[in-house]
Amino acid sequence: MHPNTRQAIIDYKGRLPGRGAWVHPSLACVQRITAKPAILAQTFRRPVVIEGLMEQLHAAVMRAVVHHIGVYAAQGTIIGGHERLVESLKQRSIRVVVFSSDASIRTVEKLRRLFTPEVLEFELPLSTEEMGHVVGKGTRSALGFPRGPMTMHFVKQLQRLHAIG
Repeated sequence: MHPNTRQAIIDYKGRLPGRGAWVHPSLACVQRITAKPAILAQTFRRPVVIEGLMEQLHAAVMRAVVHHIGVYAAQGTIIGGHERLVESLKQRSIRVVVFSSDASIRTVEKLRRLFTPEVLEFELPLSTEEMGHVVGKGTRSALGFPRGPMTMHFVKQLQRLHAIG
């Protein structure tokens, strides 16, 4: 909570100074707080302004997703480009595929045909230009992510983003 405005603030990384209250970053939990602001008021022992809480959560989770994509890109482990994606899907080395919000239906369907049951798919609220910018390349309508321990945390962030809309 901001000390002057009493506005509830999403501290997704848990690094802001002062007293905080843990609210699970899920749609149901934030909706509960929004419906009953007295829950936070009781925790902080004063009224709390909760407007914009869902938007803050969405923005925080989106920042986490973009951060993960940037880390993969910096490591050189992100799989981009249609031919590379097709080849990697055939080799079963991809765990997650994310599509831009404006990816063509044809591209999505072609790649989906190569999915095995363990491949997870998500659509991001990013255009092909925005996805390309995040990875430091030209436009990207789809990106692949390899199997590995970091991928599981990335999947959790993607699932949260999907759940909160």
